[in-house]
Amino acid sequence: MKRDVLYSCTQKNRILACADTKNIDRYLTDDKLFVKEYRSGEVIYSRDSKKKLVGIIVSGKAECEPYGAKDNALLKLMCESDMFGVANLYCDNEPFPSIIIAKTAVKVLFIDGKAFCDLIENDPVVLKAYLLLMSNKIVYLNKKISTLTAGTVENKLAAYIAKNCTEDMTLPSVSMSSLAELLGVGRASLYRAIETLENEGLIKKDGKNILVLDKNALFSYK
Repeated sequence: MKRDVLYSCTQKNRILACADTKNIDRYLTDDKLFVKEYRSGEVIYSRDSKKKLVGIIVSGKAECEPYGAKDNALLKLMCESDMFGVANLYCDNEPFPSIIIAKTAVKVLFIDGKAFCDLIENDPVVLKAYLLLMSNKIVYLNKKISTLTAGTVENKLAAYIAKNCTEDMTLPSVSMSSLAELLGVGRASLYRAIETLENEGLIKKDGKNILVLDKNALFSYK
């Protein structure tokens, strides 16, 4: 059963899909795997988790949230084949930096962290995929830092929307309280900034969604 779940994950997961099947069987043995199910609202993984594990969402949805946020500002919505626990595999005694909470009924495949490291270190293609994933995370964090240090509320909001809008020029739905927390501003200031960008013809507020009208202008907003 555990191996069936593992083999299913290898087809969709960005790292395991690159692995040689022989290396998967060699390093990710049955004793290094377990599958666990969670109900909506249950904590899946957090800084209190003592053992380093890599988790892969097999089914359902989960939320990755930062510690200490007043309204639990969402970092990421995790769906099938998404992975957590890889960023701190090689950190010295650093606890997991976020908290993973089940949004729906969720099934997770857990892999022993040491076993996953063995796979990374002995399969060059997997190593390259892992480094690519980590590089993308670094770029994302740098973008986030630039957003938080952009200056005025309008600068921060413009930078955030420009960098996070989808291909159809829509900002993924996020509550105003979460967005204010993410940008480090008050809700009243956020609403004023949205109104300013709307009046300048850069965005349009459509219910809970924000539509991007001029992405280039948002990037260069001063």
